[in-house]
Amino acid sequence: MQTVELEIVYTEAQYQVFFECQKRFRVVQKGGRVGFTRGAAQFFIQTMAMADKPKMMLWGDETLVNVRKYFNMYFRPILQRIGPEGKTWHFNQQDMELKLGNGVCHFRSADRPYRWEGFGYHVVFLNEAGLILRN
Repeated sequence: MQTVELEIVYTEAQYQVFFECQKRFRVVQKGGRVGFTRGAAQFFIQTMAMADKPKMMLWGDETLVNVRKYFNMYFRPILQRIGPEGKTWHFNQQDMELKLGNGVCHFRSADRPYRWEGFGYHVVFLNEAGLILRN
């Protein structure tokens, strides 16, 4: 097994929400520029990489355009520091599925909510939950 050292830094607020909060469900009301989208991406990668048993995760966003944008902006740069795609991690663009270590993350958009069901996710992150859940 390959060991990878990653320097992932969280703000105090990010650390409190992702690691210290013991509540099963967390709703964080915040404004832009707080960095929770970046922090959530870091948390997902760290959780997947460190999982000792299979871990199913869901990243939900309002549109598929946003899902792709956030994957390329926040996930891909960290993943590339881990190693080349196909060796230590794999992203299936057609299925919008990331595999890393024992973790699998599905990326879904609210414009196709039927694709969110039936996977028994351990962790769910809804980016822009207010927009996703407005109806």
